[in-house]
Amino acid sequence: MANRGRYVIDKEKIIKLALDQGMSVNKLCDEAGLSTAVIHINKTHYPSSIKAIADVLGVSVSEIVKE
Repeated sequence: MANRGRYVIDKEKIIKLALDQGMSVNKLCDEAGLSTAVIHINKTHYPSSIKAIADVLGVSVSEIVKE
């Protein structure tokens, strides 16, 4: 249960979505109020972090979470 309540993001999809919108990963994280470690280093994420990223990208959480 080490990852209980945490989810794995699709890093490649998030980066592609950001780049498609002309946004760097640094800018994405800055606008979401998160550290770039959320994208580059962390393996699992809290729902609030994922929602912040999804909101900035204008997508649903389910679009950036791995199944």
